[in-house]
Amino acid sequence: MKSIIDSQRSRIVGDNGSFTKRALELTKSPARFNDMVILPVAEKYGKLATYDKKLKKDAESLGVEVIKVEQKV
Repeated sequence: MKSIIDSQRSRIVGDNGSFTKRALELTKSPARFNDMVILPVAEKYGKLATYDKKLKKDAESLGVEVIKVEQKV
């Protein structure tokens, strides 16, 4: 966890619970709650990079630009 927090690629965002509230609004299945936490952040910043096909579809349906990433084989 520390390495993720300390990474230059990570951004810690304080939201006073607004992202969690939005995630609860978006959640249709408790199994996908983690994905739904990602979406409000992507909505705020307007972009998302993901390999997850369901998350990509959800993001696009919210008008979030999904950055094309090449999957290494």
